[in-house]
Amino acid sequence: MQRFFLSTDLSSILEITDKDLYNQITKVLRSKIWENFIFFNSIDQVDYIYKLEEIKKNSLVFSFIEKIEKKESDLILNLYNSLPNKYEKIEYIIQKWTEVWISNFYFFK
Repeated sequence: MQRFFLSTDLSSILEITDKDLYNQITKVLRSKIWENFIFFNSIDQVDYIYKLEEIKKNSLVFSFIEKIEKKESDLILNLYNSLPNKYEKIEYIIQKWTEVWISNFYFFK
């Protein structure tokens, strides 16, 4: 199952109109109707499982299936990484680390 971050509030029926996410799901992943996806947001520590119900021309419609409560772990993960050659990559790196629950980030030269 694919896992995606959304900055919006997740409801029972979710319609995604974001062009990049639409392209990612339909063209890159080649997802079909009835496939399941996990969405999460920054509001709460919960994963939401949705089923792809409909693929429209410029949007995707998902229906809510299940809510999975996350339990905080006592495990603290520290990740050390060298500074990238372009500073624009730092935001992307931190975004990906956050998705896999890295606790602390350290960049070094």
